[in-house]
Amino acid sequence: MNSKTVTVIDGSLLEGGGQIIRNCCSLSYILNKPIQILNIRAKRNSPGLKSQHLTGIKLIATIPKNLNDGSSTTTSTFHTSGLSNNCSLGSTSFTYFPIFPDQLHLQKQYQLVNNNNQLNNNQLLKKEYGNKKNVSSSSSSSTKERIIFKEEKELESFTTLFEADCTTAGATTLLLQISLPCLLFYHPTTSIYNNNNNNNNNKEKLQFNNVLIKTILQGGTNVDFSPPIDEVTEILIPLLNKKFLLDDKCEIIKVNCLERGFYPKGNGKIELIIDQLKLLKNNNNSLNAIDLSERGNSIVMFKLFLNYTDDYQKSFIEKLSGTIVNELKKREFSKNYCNNNNIQISLQKVENNPSHSKIIFGTAIIVDNKENQFGASFHTKDFSTNKKHQKDIRVDEHVRITNDLLMRLEKQWNEKGCVDEHVQDQLIIFMALAKGKSKLRTGPLTLHTQTAIHFCEELTGVKFDINEQDDGSFLLEVDGIGQPFLQ
Repeated sequence: MNSKTVTVIDGSLLEGGGQIIRNCCSLSYILNKPIQILNIRAKRNSPGLKSQHLTGIKLIATIPKNLNDGSSTTTSTFHTSGLSNNCSLGSTSFTYFPIFPDQLHLQKQYQLVNNNNQLNNNQLLKKEYGNKKNVSSSSSSSTKERIIFKEEKELESFTTLFEADCTTAGATTLLLQISLPCLLFYHPTTSIYNNNNNNNNNKEKLQFNNVLIKTILQGGTNVDFSPPIDEVTEILIPLLNKKFLLDDKCEIIKVNCLERGFYPKGNGKIELIIDQLKLLKNNNNSLNAIDLSERGNSIVMFKLFLNYTDDYQKSFIEKLSGTIVNELKKREFSKNYCNNNNIQISLQKVENNPSHSKIIFGTAIIVDNKENQFGASFHTKDFSTNKKHQKDIRVDEHVRITNDLLMRLEKQWNEKGCVDEHVQDQLIIFMALAKGKSKLRTGPLTLHTQTAIHFCEELTGVKFDINEQDDGSFLLEVDGIGQPFLQ
């Protein structure tokens, strides 16, 4: 790759939406490749950057680029990334420039501003890491989006903390999409090793017993046009841990829903925690190639999570649960597999609801005998925003929700893939970065998946082989670049 050029991305290609921004900015950060994105969200009714996209971009522009590999015993120097000054709400183009040593001179060719509007990008941000608790922090004050970075060193623990709040109901799970890949490859701005003899080849003695990267993302947790947090925590994160990180206990990446947020109020909060020591110990300094090519031939478990926010909705949730279970035992795709012994049901009133929204929502998941999972979710409108409909749940609403959920689950099952249509596109970037050949069996390739493949190929140089199988599924294979966590 020629690191001295800016890759121009046409944001109107294929899916033409926000996924292009998220994947391309993540890869730009990880690979140290500056990018310029044009025609942003050109295929949407209201093109340009929305608050969620802008917050995600500013978040990764706040993640420092360390000048050493985490093993140096000298005081660290780090850079924040550069954004062109037209990166704002409604922008249809911007330039993102991850700063690193052999590209510093290239900044002079661009009009760049630091995302906290306090430092010129031609300056180095230097900090001495003594016993200070908060070694660095930055926030964005020129817009309503709020970004915070700080590091905390206490006794045997070192924690890097990021916070990003789009102050709307913008999806926290989409903020997670843009930031998680970057944070897996993030180096703390101080050494985690304690080599008094200055021998950088001896990395046995650690300064800390715990090295964590924590990220708080605020916005919506269950909103339209985005993965609900429940599918992320139940399906995506276990998949990343077990397959790409060989972590069967799911201890390396953890995602917790701290507070629920719904449209239009938002105010939800999720927490991402990456255990960096376990990440580096459990893996060969890179993501592992995956093999998700074998589909199960039977359903071994059905999981149903139903949630409500107000006591008057409890009877409806109970009716809905009963209707779903009864229909499962009748539907052609599930009737031979589902019984009372393999159906797990959780009915829960949501207490962490800071906006006091009146919402009913839930997620249904089927698991096959090869441990592949497929999900479908729903949420109602916020009845609290319209007093006329505050307690207006249609008498047949439970039937409509049941039919919609089971129709989507049946579609996923019949398409013979190993992941559902909403997970397949999210795995592409990790497959491209992993070491070795990855295999993924999917149903028909969604436009989001085709888009993810196209731009991952463009920025990483990999080539995905796509072959339709006799059963109508598709097998995706790619030799990843083996991007190292520490370089």
